[in-house]
Amino acid sequence: PLGWPDDDPRFVFLPYDQDTGRMDKTGKLIHLMQTLPSLMPGQDGYMHALDGDDVMHPDLVAHIRRDNYGRGYWHPQGGMIDAATNALARCGPRTLRYPTAKPFRSHCGSGAAIYVDFRQDDRYAEFATRFYHSGHRNFFAAARAHGVTLDPVPFPSALYVMNTGENMRQKRGKLST
Repeated sequence: PLGWPDDDPRFVFLPYDQDTGRMDKTGKLIHLMQTLPSLMPGQDGYMHALDGDDVMHPDLVAHIRRDNYGRGYWHPQGGMIDAATNALARCGPRTLRYPTAKPFRSHCGSGAAIYVDFRQDDRYAEFATRFYHSGHRNFFAAARAHGVTLDPVPFPSALYVMNTGENMRQKRGKLST
């Protein structure tokens, strides 16, 4: 990927080339969680399952590393960009200026990063699989069920690229909503 830090051992890129044949990420998540502990034995870090249509703010990793409190983060603010027209839409809390706004997690499944620690036991692999499998609208419930608090990233931190031909919203016929 563009700008991917291949020479930085703190980043692990796990490609997933299999077509699931459905709009379900279960196979991808199982592959990720079965592979990640072997790539990070005796290590900890933050896992953020990103799709090819997600762009993170260039300062996001620096913010998480600086804050580094060992639980998780979510993106309350972000945006959507149309790949065909470059039109931008703001995602975030409703305000007087943006009365119909919706949070970023309402549109994009890559709305949170969670802490994993493979130095201790396998419960982190199970937690991460359940966390991401529960769907982006259920991040908070999944985190609460595992005793994890997610803190908001304090700046617009993510962008969801629409009209790529691979978006779930597009496949479901909900691109205009």
